[in-house]
Amino acid sequence: MTPAEFSRAVLRSVRGAVEDGELSVTVPARVVVRPPVRGQGGGEADFACNVALQVAKEAGRPPREVAGVLRERLVGVPGIAGVEVAGAGFLNVTLTEAAWVALVRSVLAEGRGYGHATGSQGQANGQERVVLRAAAGVRAAVTVEVLERILPAAGVAVRVAARAVGEAAEDVAVESNGEEIRPRPVSVLPQPGSLPLVGHAQPGSLPLVGHAQPGPLPLVGHAQPGPLPSAGHAQPGPLPSAGHADPIHPPHPASPHPTLPHPTLPHPTDPRAHQEWRALADRLGPDEVRWALLHPAQTDAVRLPERPVQRESNGRFRVQYAYARTCAMTRNARELGFTAEPAEPAEVGEAGNMGQAGEPRGERGALRALYAALAEYPAVVEAAARYRAPDRIARHLEVTADAWLRCHDVCPPLPVGEEKPSAVHRARLALAEAAGTVLANGLHLLGISTPERL
Repeated sequence: MTPAEFSRAVLRSVRGAVEDGELSVTVPARVVVRPPVRGQGGGEADFACNVALQVAKEAGRPPREVAGVLRERLVGVPGIAGVEVAGAGFLNVTLTEAAWVALVRSVLAEGRGYGHATGSQGQANGQERVVLRAAAGVRAAVTVEVLERILPAAGVAVRVAARAVGEAAEDVAVESNGEEIRPRPVSVLPQPGSLPLVGHAQPGSLPLVGHAQPGPLPLVGHAQPGPLPSAGHAQPGPLPSAGHADPIHPPHPASPHPTLPHPTLPHPTDPRAHQEWRALADRLGPDEVRWALLHPAQTDAVRLPERPVQRESNGRFRVQYAYARTCAMTRNARELGFTAEPAEPAEVGEAGNMGQAGEPRGERGALRALYAALAEYPAVVEAAARYRAPDRIARHLEVTADAWLRCHDVCPPLPVGEEKPSAVHRARLALAEAAGTVLANGLHLLGISTPERL
């Protein structure tokens, strides 16, 4: 059961209470379901929902009383082990272990479709049509290119308005309708003797960050300018992935994380965006540039690093490293002669103890955190589409990567020493591959490469 499925169960309980005369409220169009805040009554709950607080005023009853009415209707729903009323009136739900097994099976079965509206976990809205217009600058161009993938993943048809291409920095879209994507412009720490900052050009100039000569510079290994590329392309024109001249192919034909194609950025677009992209990608690599532009919210400032950093403090590297570790688990398991097979959490790790703040510790806590991250991914994609916010996916990938790396440490998927592969290892490998699937799908939506070795 995912947050989206639980939210539908909550809405059905509200609708049923209204039909039976237990509540007199307007059934909300949607409810928010999130992992509970540990240490604030969440206990071992898997999801929390504030629908009782949302409708209590209209019902004319205290939120905890409304939550009690809904609790009675949620108890016994398939996949739900228990429901508690916490705090001011939150509904905290604990899922059955069978529900977690079903989640892992669903992620592995849907593969690249997991989290998309076309998959069983998605929230399709095939009637919605959106036209996007990119403001001037590389950040707007990259954001629109990514939204061209995120919106269809959420079931929304999208089209990018064509631009009138000329020499002026104020090139505008030919079509006046649609939504304009206008994130804060990029700022770069100035270096001694450097040219103007990206997004702050002098009239008539096309400055390139880090280059002393005006005008477009050729890409590494590409002599001709072309459309603003996505990471991972090896064809003439687009930039290669940082550190990889060719697309990365899975080592096994049956790899659960196949490399997905990366469409190019909308073209034609602001010529200045092409100039800025080439300069920044030449200095930092496409993956680092994309992450730096997309990870902050559009209203936040972007400060690009002087050089890419391959260490744990870099969220982009941490996510790619976590994905590469899942691939390594699959390769090594095949060498040892076993494959993945989902199983209940009790077979994957020990139950552990509750910490002082009410948070599960040890293996149990690590497993719950990872299961929750996997389950929440479809809702994150839907929210990223609704709010035009690719940063939500980037931050969720960090959460998923951190949860998987912690789980890897306390619940290692591979046998150690003379230990023989067992059902426990097969179950842990299935969880690792599910985590890799979510990480790969999210990185592809952002246009960032998925290296299987780092």
